[in-house]
Amino acid sequence: MQSQQQQLAHMAAMNANNGSVDNTPIMGNMAHPKRMGTDPTEKLNTYIYDYFLRNKHLDLARAMLNCDLKMLTEKGSPSNRTNGVDSIDQIEDLPLPQLPPGMVADNSFLLDWWVQFWDIYMASKPRNTASKNANQYLSHNRVCTMHHAVRSKVAH
Repeated sequence: MQSQQQQLAHMAAMNANNGSVDNTPIMGNMAHPKRMGTDPTEKLNTYIYDYFLRNKHLDLARAMLNCDLKMLTEKGSPSNRTNGVDSIDQIEDLPLPQLPPGMVADNSFLLDWWVQFWDIYMASKPRNTASKNANQYLSHNRVCTMHHAVRSKVAH
């Protein structure tokens, strides 16, 4: 059986070693590998950069690089197209954006997202000029919201 002093010494060692004795890793205290692209600002900057490249706004893309904005670009040779970005003509001095697999669109993910957002946003306005699909989506969400509100009142 350990003496109280030995137990205190072990506790002090655990505190000094981030909760472990003899530097044995403990779940939750181990170093986690940095996940690529988890920073929302970095993601947005990367998609803006992709949009600029795809739409030939090369001075704006260069400006983003020159400002040292946080964004993900491919390292390596200009012919490296591991992320499937084939519709961008390679510009000699500009690296390609590093996009997740499946998130590459013909004109850019950002533009595709914006078009969908704008369509749904316009469906919510009195002078509705949105598509049929956006109107259906908005109507469905309103029905679901009302149904959820009624169920919440009944439960209380």
